[in-house]
Amino acid sequence: MSLDSTPDLPSMLPSAEEADRELAAARELARRYRLEFVDLTTAELDYDLIHSHPVELMTRYKFVPCAGKTDGCWRPWLIRPTSMPWMSCRPS
Repeated sequence: MSLDSTPDLPSMLPSAEEADRELAAARELARRYRLEFVDLTTAELDYDLIHSHPVELMTRYKFVPCAGKTDGCWRPWLIRPTSMPWMSCRPS
């Protein structure tokens, strides 16, 4: 593939309005499933914990591990909770 045929990066990025709509939809989805919404752009990530999990596992199930603030147990932050089969059973 030549460099001339690669798409222009700015054209691939969503507009500010599209990004706001996606963020609002994600917040609504978290509320609907009674889950905490975590904005990964501002969250404090534990890179040692992330590196202790196989990348293939995290990408397959679309999660980022995070440490619990009170009990020290880690919990998965799901990228798209509705992609998990058990989420279809949660009440709305």
